Amino acid sequence: MSTFGVGLVAFNMKISDIKALSESLKRTKPRYQVVVDNSPAALTKEIFEDYNWTYIHNPNNPGFGASHNLIFDHFSKMADYHLIVNPDITFSKD
Repeated sequence: MSTFGVGLVAFNMKISDIKALSESLKRTKPRYQVVVDNSPAALTKEIFEDYNWTYIHNPNNPGFGASHNLIFDHFSKMADYHLIVNPDITFSKD
């Protein structure tokens, strides 16, 4: 069976979006969940960690692509596939 991991780049995310995405990911069972938070202040760290995200705060904000490359470089060998998600999506049960 193939495994996958999830990478997310966040910037001042709404708590409701973090919770909705995280709850929907529970059903998919990714090998890893990594977030690079490019927000100036790490205000959402505890919420991400409550949902088993590996949290990286990067207030220098190198951009969306560079932040995903950081995730991919460090975690992609842990799974067969790496899924890049936007912060405002959720996955259905099916």
